[in-house]
Amino acid sequence: HRHVSLGGSGDHSVTCGLLYDTLLSASNESKQSNGVTRQAVVYSKNYSYTYDVTIFSAVDIPSVLSNLLSDYLTNASNSQLVNDLINKKSSNLIDQLSSYLINELVNYLTSTYLTNNLTIDEPIDRDIDNNEIARDNLAIAMLAVKLLYLKGNLSILPSLVSVVESIRYNYLKRQMHLHESSIRNENAYYICITMCLSNRLSIYLTNYIAKQFTTQISNCISTYLTNKSTNEVTSELFNGIIIPLTIYQQAFNDITNNLNNYQPVYLVGDSHILPLAWNVIRYTSKSSNNIDRLLVPRLITGLKHWHLRSGSTFYPKAGFEQAISMIPNESEVIFVLGEIDCREGLLIAVEKDKYTNLTIAMRETCKHFTNTLKSLVNRKKFNALVMPVLPAIPVTRNIALNYNIEYKNEINKIKGVKWIDVLNDILTDDSLDIKEIYQLDGIHIH
Repeated sequence: HRHVSLGGSGDHSVTCGLLYDTLLSASNESKQSNGVTRQAVVYSKNYSYTYDVTIFSAVDIPSVLSNLLSDYLTNASNSQLVNDLINKKSSNLIDQLSSYLINELVNYLTSTYLTNNLTIDEPIDRDIDNNEIARDNLAIAMLAVKLLYLKGNLSILPSLVSVVESIRYNYLKRQMHLHESSIRNENAYYICITMCLSNRLSIYLTNYIAKQFTTQISNCISTYLTNKSTNEVTSELFNGIIIPLTIYQQAFNDITNNLNNYQPVYLVGDSHILPLAWNVIRYTSKSSNNIDRLLVPRLITGLKHWHLRSGSTFYPKAGFEQAISMIPNESEVIFVLGEIDCREGLLIAVEKDKYTNLTIAMRETCKHFTNTLKSLVNRKKFNALVMPVLPAIPVTRNIALNYNIEYKNEINKIKGVKWIDVLNDILTDDSLDIKEIYQLDGIHIH
């Protein structure tokens, strides 16, 4: 529908056209022009504004590659390798430079199409209303991104994210901090999901470009070194290296098309399941060996171990029970939760004398979950696996690491439940930080 009625009355009666035409794929139109510009309107009784969004834009790949090569050759820090390239023209050195160009090209393409902060090449600078209705309209679109991601409808998201970013850009530019506003939760989920999408696109483009163009780029570099020596690099050198616009959308279409091609492994937990969601893993169980399985998310926003205690009526527990009810018996399920307890629950509970010390608080809190898990394994016959609390936040890392000691001890007491011991893999050798390859946004782990 062109417009979506949000209901209500009076000043709170809002009609939102924010999703105007952006849930439709623009791929057909994009084949006929360098970009597709759509017009979106957001309005209510009290305010209105219109903006244009470039959903797809063509990139001049030869120019990007020539600029990358030129910058590399003129960078003083690369002088020794450049001299070796010109004098020796070693195939190993050429391949090394080719790999560098591919990595930098992928970074450029990802950032100009779908980045963590901005998805349109030339965002439109305009005044915005920083009022409750305007923020709520933005929150609706951010929530749409969250829901579509959780349902696996990834192919729709690039167009929708482009619209959201065109607004969010102007909030950021004017230092209107959404993470401190009434829509901070919607904003937080939205940021995490766009970063997950950006990583997915980066991986897809890396595989595609490396497969299609490694040899061609290496040959171009060799040609330059042979014929041009140290002369200026021109874009004509890389003519013929073209990446169709459909590749961007294909990166997200793949998962949508493959949802029925894999048996699921369910992810149950808080926002830490988002980076894991919709990835394909090689899974081994008692009944099957080395089978590719799809990680399917079952999110419970804000879920803590504490919420699962007996007698709790807080809404995350109801959300947990609903998510569990939707998972078939005898399924493989990975549980990922407990980080919010470490971040905002345990220390406050000890300060309020609910527990005599932090160790007892940790032990009693994780038992709320392990008691629930025992019941689920017996009743639903789950093949259950448990991830440790992921210690991504520096200020609470020590609490999370100590919590995992108690957590692992309790999990190991449950017959048939496996602890996924990944901490040594994701932490640096001194256990003081997360390895760079796994860092995402300071809260979640890629």
